[in-house]
Amino acid sequence: MRVQAARARTRTLREPGQIPLGRLDASRCTVATHSMATDHAMPDELAAPAAAAPSASVSRLSTTPGPVVLALLMVCAAVYAGELSGPLLFDDQQAIVDNSSIRTLALGQALAPPQETPVAGRPVANLSLALDYVVLGGSALSFHATNLLLHALVALLAYLLLRESFAAALLPAPVRASAGALAAASALIFCAHPLAVELVLYATQRTESLAALFYLAALLGVALAARAGSCRRLWPAVLGVGLLGAGSKEVFVTAPVVALFFDRAFFAGSFARALRERWPVHASLAASWLATLWLAHGDPRPGSVRFAEWGYLIAQAKIVPGYFVAALWPAHPALDYGPLLPQSLATSWPYLLGSGLAATLAVVVAFVRPLPGFFGVWVLGILAPSSSLLSIHTEVGAERRFYLPLIALIAVGVLVTSQLTWWAVERHPQLQHTGRRVLASALGLLLLALVASARAHAGDFATLRAAWQSAVQARPDNPRAHYNLAETLRREGELGGAEAALRATLQLQDDYADAHANLAGLLLARGAVDEALPHLLRAAQLLPSDPQAHFNYGLALGMAGRFADAAGELQRSLQLAPNQPRVRLSLASALFQLQRFDAARTQAMWLVEHVPEDLRGRALLQRIDAQQAASAAQPSQPTAP
Repeated sequence: MRVQAARARTRTLREPGQIPLGRLDASRCTVATHSMATDHAMPDELAAPAAAAPSASVSRLSTTPGPVVLALLMVCAAVYAGELSGPLLFDDQQAIVDNSSIRTLALGQALAPPQETPVAGRPVANLSLALDYVVLGGSALSFHATNLLLHALVALLAYLLLRESFAAALLPAPVRASAGALAAASALIFCAHPLAVELVLYATQRTESLAALFYLAALLGVALAARAGSCRRLWPAVLGVGLLGAGSKEVFVTAPVVALFFDRAFFAGSFARALRERWPVHASLAASWLATLWLAHGDPRPGSVRFAEWGYLIAQAKIVPGYFVAALWPAHPALDYGPLLPQSLATSWPYLLGSGLAATLAVVVAFVRPLPGFFGVWVLGILAPSSSLLSIHTEVGAERRFYLPLIALIAVGVLVTSQLTWWAVERHPQLQHTGRRVLASALGLLLLALVASARAHAGDFATLRAAWQSAVQARPDNPRAHYNLAETLRREGELGGAEAALRATLQLQDDYADAHANLAGLLLARGAVDEALPHLLRAAQLLPSDPQAHFNYGLALGMAGRFADAAGELQRSLQLAPNQPRVRLSLASALFQLQRFDAARTQAMWLVEHVPEDLRGRALLQRIDAQQAASAAQPSQPTAP
């Protein structure tokens, strides 16, 4: 009865639609209180045409978000039930399987991840993996379950942050009146979105969800400080969140800047007022830059991450628009975009021009119209580190980088939809109840579609083969996806399929040395030595400093009966790495075939001395002695007079 009475009273207030979305009213810039934000009765609130009195805001905002938490858990269960037992894959090999630093909870080791791994320079993420490994046993299921918990927490924080933001005094009255419902709808859509599947079922990618968790927590700290009117109790928490975020992933470096734009757009109305009233919070968050600098000082990924490069920027101009497409129409999410390949400016300038204009427009709008412009700042600020400032050579693109910007995109979509509904109700009041039902039905259908799409994508992570088949389908021009599919098929015994996938790899990238070597291995296995030799030669040319490449080529040359060439390649391999017993054995055999017995004896003696347990060296030495004795016993041919 009280709720109905409150709604009846709201009809006497300002009619909806009179304050356009994002327009500031100077008379309200100094208001410190929030308008009412309801958390329950979502369909009714989505269509609410007016705001309640500002005095009701604090009590409604403090209501426990229990129903929303329950709804988020139901969505998580609907998407991921039965899907968490998939294998570890790709980067998980380095970050988990081969990572000895997660075998203990000793902080000196768990907070020191190895270089050139997905967790290098990310001690908080590495510690979370150590907790899973030590406490939960380190199974793939345990890592995926923790990732799901992190995703649910990110969705919950998104709800809390959007609820505070939509209830800000600088927003239009209809938005403030429906803040809780709008935030809940946004969080549910985000929770069910297929783009999040990779962060749940790809264990290593919790780096993204951890960074998102602390990023949202930092913005929520700013919002709570604005509502409380005091920073005394919040700045230590924001400081801790900032340090944790910096230790999770480098993208957090933009959080202090985005937080300042957020404060200015939703609460303060200006940068000066935001800094004057909440400088302890902003200073605490900016302290995370010190942690970022300290972590970057050790250069954790020198071989894969460099400062902005022209070729990488060209690639991003093509890739980033695809993130928006994948967010709006997630038909085939891509597991892997592949490494950075050479880019041509002649064919890429339209993408560069379009991306540059879009980024410039977003920055201009952010300064001219702070409220709508903030969503552009949110997207640009989060994408900037990995899509412009830093060049990640081993992974030119990744749709998971759009995980946090996705929240902004969804929030804008929900706001625009609700605004259009309010305008329709304002012009046709008889549609008010119909509008509620339409919005509720639309939200339900959208969630069902997203859950179905997400479950289908989750099936791509059930096996390694499914994962790489999906990657090839999503990015057929990615040579690394074809290569990893070939390796998976080879390990499963499907050699024909593996050979076809390797040939597809080389059609896309002829200088893929590992693909040449592995294709040659398959050809040698079926006796096609002559066909394998060009691929092994190409691999040795591409990897001149790799002793394995020269050994493989030399071994195949010996199989083809070209013992002199084989001896040369095997000697090159030994020059690069002298302590290789199998190379010395092969070289001794080649020299034996060339009847260079003294040189062959030298290699065989090395084997006997250094690897006495390997009887092949002794056997070869006996053959050499026997052959030399037989040669000495043969009578010399008389010389013609």
